[in-house]
Amino acid sequence: MKPITLLLISCLGLLLLTAMVKVKYNKPMSSWVKLSGSDGKDICVNEKGEFFLVNTANKLYKYEGPKWKENTNLKTIKSYAENKGIRVFLHNRCLIRHGCKKQGAKMIGATIMNDCAYDNEPIDLAIGSDSTIWHVDSYSKQLIVSKCETNINVPGSNISRIAVGEPGQVWMINNKGLIYRLKDRLHVNMGWEQMPGSGGRDIAVSNDGYVFLVDTKGRIYQWTGFKWDQIDGSDGLRIAANNRKLLLINTQREIYTRNY
Repeated sequence: MKPITLLLISCLGLLLLTAMVKVKYNKPMSSWVKLSGSDGKDICVNEKGEFFLVNTANKLYKYEGPKWKENTNLKTIKSYAENKGIRVFLHNRCLIRHGCKKQGAKMIGATIMNDCAYDNEPIDLAIGSDSTIWHVDSYSKQLIVSKCETNINVPGSNISRIAVGEPGQVWMINNKGLIYRLKDRLHVNMGWEQMPGSGGRDIAVSNDGYVFLVDTKGRIYQWTGFKWDQIDGSDGLRIAANNRKLLLINTQREIYTRNY
């Protein structure tokens, strides 16, 4: 075989090998695991790493792998949050809290029903690691902080999503997709500071202080302390984080999880 022919064959082989390597390198590798179910609307991860789901039929489920088990005692649940032994949910048009505790003997293990909401759908609910409940009022679009019988109005309007985890980590997205963090958790009147990024769709904060974001294009990000780093996965709609677990609903209403 002529040297020029050998050279051409070698070059073709090298090009083919390079193309194969590029294809393998560019292939998206996802660490997300698909769970059963395909009708998710709202999700929650508590401090134990347990998963909760509200579907589009407004039924509440707890994940008991490989299936979701319906909570038949709670009907018409439109949004749900659970953390540190406290549960809060919107039932019909009333916000209900279970397991609210207070210093001293009063209010331990109590069940509290708030005034009925003005709207049929909640904006968002969250429970911090200090057991404080954060609720975006569906009528005024104002943020209300609740601890047993005490309610505090937090400055800020047109809030779309709220996320609370480790004390001091209170984040929100407004209706324009801009991202904010509460300046001082203990002195809420100091207001909010705008954070980098825009086009936010949903946000989550874990009890250990990790912050995750889904943007309007479904991309998923993790806050590094000064910027957002994109992580694997796409098509995100709703996200929740706690106990080293991420839970995601995509735009097809499918449910996924991964560790962080």
